[in-house]
Amino acid sequence: MPSTYTDSGIELIGDGEQSGTWGDTTNTNLQILDRMLSQAGAISLSGTTHTLTVSDGVLSDGQYAVLVFGGSPTGANTVTIDPNDAQRVFIVKNASGESVTLSQGSGATVTVSDGRSAIVYCDGAGSGAAVVDVSSAFVTSAISDIAALTPTNGNFIVGNGTTWVAESGSTALASLGVTATAAEINILDGATVTTTELNILDGVTATTAELNKLDGFTGVTADLNYAKDLRATGVTTTEFDKLDGLTASTAELNVLDGATVTTTELNILDGVTATTAELNKLDGFTGVTADLNYAKDLRATGVTTAEFDKLDGLTASTAELNILDGATVTTTELNKLDGFTGVTADLNYAKDLRATGVTTAEFDKLDGLTASTAELNKLDGFTGVSADLNYAKDLRATGVTTTEFDFLDGVTSSIQTQLDGKISGVTAGTGLTGGGTSGSVTLNGVTQSTSAWEAGTSTTESLVSPAKVKAAIDDTNTNNRYESAWLTASYPFSVTHGLGQTPQFYQGIARCLVANNGYQVGDVVMLLPHADGDGARRKSSHADSTSVTFSQAPIGGSPTNALTTFITPNWEIKIVALKELR
Repeated sequence: MPSTYTDSGIELIGDGEQSGTWGDTTNTNLQILDRMLSQAGAISLSGTTHTLTVSDGVLSDGQYAVLVFGGSPTGANTVTIDPNDAQRVFIVKNASGESVTLSQGSGATVTVSDGRSAIVYCDGAGSGAAVVDVSSAFVTSAISDIAALTPTNGNFIVGNGTTWVAESGSTALASLGVTATAAEINILDGATVTTTELNILDGVTATTAELNKLDGFTGVTADLNYAKDLRATGVTTTEFDKLDGLTASTAELNVLDGATVTTTELNILDGVTATTAELNKLDGFTGVTADLNYAKDLRATGVTTAEFDKLDGLTASTAELNILDGATVTTTELNKLDGFTGVTADLNYAKDLRATGVTTAEFDKLDGLTASTAELNKLDGFTGVSADLNYAKDLRATGVTTTEFDFLDGVTSSIQTQLDGKISGVTAGTGLTGGGTSGSVTLNGVTQSTSAWEAGTSTTESLVSPAKVKAAIDDTNTNNRYESAWLTASYPFSVTHGLGQTPQFYQGIARCLVANNGYQVGDVVMLLPHADGDGARRKSSHADSTSVTFSQAPIGGSPTNALTTFITPNWEIKIVALKELR
């Protein structure tokens, strides 16, 4: 009785089956159970679809208890559980960056958003199979309502009698029963006052206006008592105002202490309009009245302070100043020398340059010139025009080197004509005559046209051209080897090789499409020409003069020491056959 399989792929060995090999099957079954009980599988998604396979008798991703979806899908990804008659329970964690929809048949599906988790049950009902979100019953509607709220900074979650809502600001305060505004509550922001200190206001009868008189007061109780004492002296506000604007220090006021000046003398100041600052200008003055009068006379000349300043630092003698006596040059003309640092020779050089007759525009052509005198002198004796120089520039731009130009030295006719002439004759004694751009080629008396020689189309084997040799090599590569496309690994199958004879050699190659038994996608395996049977080996492939046939799926080992059957959908097959070369 052959083996059967559970929905999870566990192989149930038939009575009397797998004598001597049941241990491998049992080990695989235990590994499947281990995956179903405690293992999490990392499922890498790409594109927008993925097939999660529960394989019979071999390890597969569909046997994991926990599915952790990752990878780089290009959009919302649909994961199909295969086969559709397998009943499975999965704990799902979606970390793929996209939503994942789990499907098994045409029935209901479950969508797990990115960053969320769920427990799902696949009912295995065949083509109409459905996937059910078991964990949805774990969450109450109230928690779902809260989870659906947008987590906005500063919001409160408040029950309004029907559902949960997110509120902020005055709306949230009203729901909490607070009548004070946010601005009023913020008055306490940073306050260090205690309850006892706040209670000091209990029983205060002063009005807000009266209390506000202390607004901005930085003094202490002693300052307030001092004001009380001043008021008690009886000095009126008017009398105190006489001190308003007083800038004299106590020491300056004390100058009057012991003064013998009379009231009449003090009254001399009565009517004085000079300010204290102006009177203080005499502080430290050691001159006499004549000095002050001299200053008055200087001012009367009308010479400004700026004009007097021009004499500051003057080192010229009277004689040198007298040079200007009778001068007709204007101030504007003299100002042209302002900032000039040169000497008389520099001025004479400028005069000589002007005498050459070269215009300012002509001198400007030298502006920005970086060529040296030696470089400019290279034009000395040049009789050509600008077009000649541009021609040289264009020649240089072609990239042809000086050495390459030198090859033209002595050439007196068309280069192609000279080359054709070089092959018009053949050295005597070789048995080969003819050649050139037309005509025929003769080898040991056999003549062949130039066109047939170059194309390699002649059937005369005594004249073998390079083209004919290439054609023979191409024919060998094309007609002596067969290689099929990648084929669906469904057995039995046969391919027509077209070699015209039984191949001397053929080989089956399997390529991994779905990772399994330690194989990764893209891995290739050389298939054995036979398969393991029930305690014996049976022929699984053969070749004849027309085709190569694989009658049974090859079975082999794997990197994880598990038996692997190379069949669809995990594998695809290619056949290579070689013709016997005689």
